[in-house]
Amino acid sequence: MSFALAGRYFDGLTAQAIDATLNVDAEGGVTLEPPLRPSSLQFSLLSADSRIAGLPATLRFPDGAVFETPDHDTLAICLHHFGRRYGHLHRLEKKIINAIVASVLVLGFAGVSYFWGIGLVARAVAPLVPTEVEQQLGSSVLDQLDKLVLEPTQLSSERQQQITRLFAADTAHYHGSYQLRLAFRHGHYLAANAFALPGGTIVLTDELAMLADNDAQLSGVLLHELGHLEHRHLMRNIISQSAVGVVTLLILGDAGTVSNLVLALPNILLQTAFSREAEREADDYAVAQMRQLGIATSEFGNILARLESYYHACRSKTASENGPQQDEAIKRCVAAKQANPTSGQDDNTGGWTDYLSTHPATRERIDRLSK
Repeated sequence: MSFALAGRYFDGLTAQAIDATLNVDAEGGVTLEPPLRPSSLQFSLLSADSRIAGLPATLRFPDGAVFETPDHDTLAICLHHFGRRYGHLHRLEKKIINAIVASVLVLGFAGVSYFWGIGLVARAVAPLVPTEVEQQLGSSVLDQLDKLVLEPTQLSSERQQQITRLFAADTAHYHGSYQLRLAFRHGHYLAANAFALPGGTIVLTDELAMLADNDAQLSGVLLHELGHLEHRHLMRNIISQSAVGVVTLLILGDAGTVSNLVLALPNILLQTAFSREAEREADDYAVAQMRQLGIATSEFGNILARLESYYHACRSKTASENGPQQDEAIKRCVAAKQANPTSGQDDNTGGWTDYLSTHPATRERIDRLSK
């Protein structure tokens, strides 16, 4: 028996979605039409995320590529044929008794939150969220951001490869629960920025890549974002902001809750500032990793100082430049600002959000890192 699934293919390197059909032959061989991959591979090597109502089914390739399909039924038959299953969330929502239990848990969650505070509950619940659920949320959020504010990267392929190799070296001994992925985008409204998404994706904007004086500064930023992932700060924020709705989603997979949550997540992730405690935890993680790797931790403080200068004085002055010209314009402006900190400020950050708004107390962090 063979199977054909219509959907969208993502190569894991860019945000581009390509309409395609994933074919699985009787022997379990997987091919794509059009032929977007160089060779066939076995269906057993693909991982299937948990089925959540309202979201497309997701198959993940070993190299980070993703195939999404709305055809849950055909995929379920295909998985069963080859002795595979969806994740445990789909099996839970298929049982009425679990739906009843889930309703009780949601009510209990609301009560506990009222009496003991949502922050404490979020801290306790965040580590319990399955990684595959985070991956689906992160993928959906990135799709939304690509439609709303992000643009395709303008970095050269060579520079993307250099930074990707840097990140791979920095995380070579990472043994956490995430399958890490670095995504490049042109920030546009988000400008010089870096942020992590649920499930292990870290987004780096061209503007921040240009702003860095050296790779050690980029390592500091990327490892800091990994610290947010490891401490589950993202899921804590989502749970704190969405409260009972998140628990309903995670346990029941309610279609209305899913769609509303996915639409709200970009705002939650990019406009909700991390607490000082969360920043310290992420900073401490980055510093510890940098020391193990033999990277000067002072460079982390240096890139934060450059970001501060960029947002306070340089962003609007370099907005009209592109590519290498913008790279040089940003660096000249930041260098001049750091040489003369009391010069007139043009605090025209504009746009949707910026790095400093979601990473508060930057001056305090710079002082702490320089000690």
